[in-house]
This record gives sequence, structure tokens and C-alpha cells, in this order.
Amino acid sequence: MSEYLKEKKIININSNDATIFRNSSFLSDLTFSFPNILSRDDEVEFVEGGLESAVFPVSFYIINYSNHILSYTIEHHGVYTNYSITIPVGNYDYKTLFTSMHTLFTANGHNFVLTLNETNGIMTMEYKPTSGRVFYRINHASSSCFRILGFDYNTDYFPTANILIAPFALNLLGIKKLKIYCPQFSSSNLDTQNYATTTLISTVINDQPPWGQINYYNNTGETGSKLRVFEMNNIDIRITDEYGALVNFNNCDWSMTFVLSTFRKGQYNAVKKMTIVNEDGEVVQQTIEENNNNSDVSDLDFLIRTNPNYFD
Repeated sequence: MSEYLKEKKIININSNDATIFRNSSFLSDLTFSFPNILSRDDEVEFVEGGLESAVFPVSFYIINYSNHILSYTIEHHGVYTNYSITIPVGNYDYKTLFTSMHTLFTANGHNFVLTLNETNGIMTMEYKPTSGRVFYRINHASSSCFRILGFDYNTDYFPTANILIAPFALNLLGIKKLKIYCPQFSSSNLDTQNYATTTLISTVINDQPPWGQINYYNNTGETGSKLRVFEMNNIDIRITDEYGALVNFNNCDWSMTFVLSTFRKGQYNAVKKMTIVNEDGEVVQQTIEENNNNSDVSDLDFLIRTNPNYFD
């Protein structure tokens, strides 16, 4: 009878044990050199694998290095000058965010008053001009915090009478989902970020507050999908937010556990049984196993006569 023989192993990795750190203390772009995790074997028909469980610290910030810059333009007597503020990374509510931004605007020599409509969550920026200056626009191409502040990240915005009202609500939810990429464990998963196949292997919902802990366990009953590799000597891990920016774990370690299963095609041994009665009338059951090479076991008479309980 032809069946697949399954061999399963678990692989546990911890960010502290990585051999290559591509983004230093961010801990989100790592390689683990792990020789002979999987070696090519002609008897292996296919390999399955996937992420079984993971633990992540919520040590990443709401305002981080991927969303903390605002660029704006001030016009003064026909001269247009671009300025920017860089918001310190950290966790904010709207009051502490607006206070920080006001301080940064003031350092540039500009007086902005930021307010929030607490009914709809809309932010208003009002520039208090001096010496004939005019708030001309905010610039999407050189800004990274438009989504946070309630603006479309692909659009420049022009104030009216030095007042700019955001079209959308302030968004201080932070990172809502972690996307885990690993080429060694990838199959044919899809992602709308590029509308193509990708090395994405799993997504993990962040439903914990800052400084909490995300506990992920794959409870679907599926241990993984068919892999595209038959050899594995390292594991490359990238962890991004829902927009593809590498997460900054601020040097707080995480861990993951993978399941790797190999499937070999073989035959279970066929078993023949016969009953022998000894001279005392006791039943003795002898088992004769036929191996996978289909060895000749037809000479049952010889086997019976060589049995110590055989009597003539």
C-alpha cells in the first residue's frame, strides 16, 4: 500500500540568537544561520511548513521612524520656503502630540495652533502669521505622517486664510497588524501591497496596548502549506507593519516557532500471520513480515519446520 510517510520537526527562533542583524536594534530584519535544517533527499516527495506560534512585545511606537515627518511651505513676499518638523518617536494621545508639534513649529519661527474636534476626530491647523507670511501648503512627497494627521498621503493640501482642516480623523491607533515574511517558508501567498505573490507567511493582529505582549497561536489546524524549497540552511525574517515599513521593536526580543514536515513516499510492510499449535496443544501465533523489497517468503514450510515449537 503506497502512502506518504510524514516526519515532523519544530524549529524555535529568538531574535536574540540571530546571526545577521540588518537593522540593528529594530530586530525586524534578521537572518538565522541554521545549517542542515532541511537537506536535499531524493526520497522526499514534498515539504510542508509554517508558523505555529509567536510572541511579540508591543514595544513599537505609535509615532515611529516611518511616520514622524511633516513638511510644509511658508510664502513670504513671493518667496516660497519649505520647512519640516520631525516629531520625536513615542506613544502619544492627541494632546501630547499637538503640544510636541507646536513646540517644533515654534522652533522654526512659526506659530501654529492645533485643535481637535472631539466629536468627529478632525484636526485643524491654524497659522498665526507674522510680517506678511502666509501658510501656503503641506507637502505629501516629503512628509510621512499624513495618515496620522488625517490627510491623504498622496495629496498636497492648501490652506484657506491660513487655516487647514484635515479631511479625515486623526489616527493614533498605531500599528494594527504585523506582517511576517520568510522566503524559506513561503508558498504562493498574495498581498495587495504589490498585487503579486510574496514571501509573506502570516499576519498577526495587534490587539494589545503599548508595552503589552502579543501571543499568537495558529489554531486553524493547518500546520502550513507546501514549500518551494528542498534545502534550508538559514531562516530570513522580516517583520513589517500593514504598510510595509519595518517594525522597530526597540531592542525587545521576540520568538517564533515553526513546524517543518517532510513527506516520503513508501510502502507499509505487508504482514502475513499464521497459527501453529505446539505439542501441548497450545496455540502459537507466528508473524511473517514481507519487506518493501518484496523478498520471497513463499517457502513457508521451511519457516514452519525451523520454528522451535514445530512438531512432526
